[in-house]
Amino acid sequence: MAKELLNKVEGLVGKYLYSNLIEALTDAVKVSNVKAVYNYPGRPATYLVDSVRKKYPEIDVQDYLPNEFVAAAKGFGSSVAGCERSLVIFKDVGSNVACDHFYCLNHIGINRGLVFFISDDPSAWASQNEEDSRGLYFNAGLPILEPNDPYSAFYSLVSAYEFSEIFRLPFFVRTTGRAIAEKYDPQKNDFNSYKLPFAGDIIDIPFDAKDKWKSIFATVEEDREELALKQKQIMSAFEESGLNVIKGKGKLGIIASGFPATQLENEHLIDEISLLKLVTLYPLPEKTIIDFIKDKDRVLVVDQGEPLLELLVRDCAQRNAYVNPILGKLNGFVRKVGELRDEDLKISVNALKNNKYPGTFPKHKQIARAPAFDEKDSFKIMLECLREAVKTVGCRPLYCGDAGQSSRVPETPAINDLLHMETTMGCSVSYLSGGIEAYQRTGTKVPFKGIAYVGDSDFFHSAFPGICEAASKDHPILMLVVDNQGAVSTGKQPHLGMKIKSEIKELSIGRILESIDVNYIQEANVKDKKDLIEKLITGLKSEHFYVVIVHVIAS
Repeated sequence: MAKELLNKVEGLVGKYLYSNLIEALTDAVKVSNVKAVYNYPGRPATYLVDSVRKKYPEIDVQDYLPNEFVAAAKGFGSSVAGCERSLVIFKDVGSNVACDHFYCLNHIGINRGLVFFISDDPSAWASQNEEDSRGLYFNAGLPILEPNDPYSAFYSLVSAYEFSEIFRLPFFVRTTGRAIAEKYDPQKNDFNSYKLPFAGDIIDIPFDAKDKWKSIFATVEEDREELALKQKQIMSAFEESGLNVIKGKGKLGIIASGFPATQLENEHLIDEISLLKLVTLYPLPEKTIIDFIKDKDRVLVVDQGEPLLELLVRDCAQRNAYVNPILGKLNGFVRKVGELRDEDLKISVNALKNNKYPGTFPKHKQIARAPAFDEKDSFKIMLECLREAVKTVGCRPLYCGDAGQSSRVPETPAINDLLHMETTMGCSVSYLSGGIEAYQRTGTKVPFKGIAYVGDSDFFHSAFPGICEAASKDHPILMLVVDNQGAVSTGKQPHLGMKIKSEIKELSIGRILESIDVNYIQEANVKDKKDLIEKLITGLKSEHFYVVIVHVIAS
């Protein structure tokens, strides 16, 4: 398999020109002989899923999975029990859902190549928060690659599969929304020649091998020692990989990972400055770092997100007696908050040149905002009906929403008072349960009527456990399950509650709720406002856990 892969990659060099990351990564998935892609949808990572499905329909793309935990588990299963390569894709916040696996797979390893492609979303252009997911993989001691342009992305992904099989570990390729959205000059290619790592003809360890595929108490310390040894070996492999590129010469140096490395070049900010475009982020290739900084008067470290690279570089420099200034986020020379814009980098580079603290970075003029609902949007109509029902009943509502469509409510003036709490997926019912029980413990009447907005995809993703708990205690919550027939906030990808393909059974949310003894379930449609309002009024008056499944036409 690896020899066949190598020939395909050699055939691609010089044949294709790439102007964006998704094109390059899509071909990298194919030539890496990936058989399956596992995903829970979420922008910006979803764009790679869509591209692979469209260009290479022979690859089994599963973007209907209930959540990222399941996606990661299937990747492990296909590697170990199925002995095939797979790709797991999700956005930054999805890493939180899947991370239990990372802290076990680092112990027991894998068979065939298993790569995670993660796209973070600095400035939260399509997310409920800003998160640097790299800390999770770093804490698990698992390798991280961070490409800066289409060609480094192509070779990062292809190399990750070979490395994954050589070291029998999952590898992570991390990028950001800006890197994915950017249009690149296809003629700029730092990898006209590249020596691909070669896994050779690996021998698969049987899936029923004694104590191999178990994360158990007795082997934890032994497994951690093996991981530490692998990290040293991976560091050496990264030194020789050719993925890290130095541009320019000078007594001042910049070490940059991810898209900021390309930004610095595009904005012509490296005149008389030497730039190390670091792709192999962790384990840090320390010899590469020391060789780069040893003759530099000052070094600026730029990475998108938390100062992970800066911390690693500072530690490496200190242990190797480098005493000149290292500048970055920790001492205020690089912007700490949000996506690094071109103007931010100009300020940082000028501060490096002048060896002068830049002061406060100006606020970004353009910030992320969720799009408002239009007048005919079904979700808006549903909330307008809810407002009418609340007015009729005269209760004091506490509106809680799960991440997704609820994030658009504050941006829609006509309904922006109909959301009090909203953070992550699957949160709303449990937020209300916690509040209700606080009053119950003191014997005090609950002063609010809890109302939860739960999306259909969200129901399967992470809302269900909280629903089970609230239903078991019969908390007086009105839960609106919004039947969008798809993950509407990320492209209306399918979920298990709808028809996907003939061999996949369609699951009924209503019947699932009945199976956990929810006794009060109604269905309504936004097309019939009168019927919807009447059912909402009944639910608001109820002292029980009450569900209205609202069928909408999502925009």
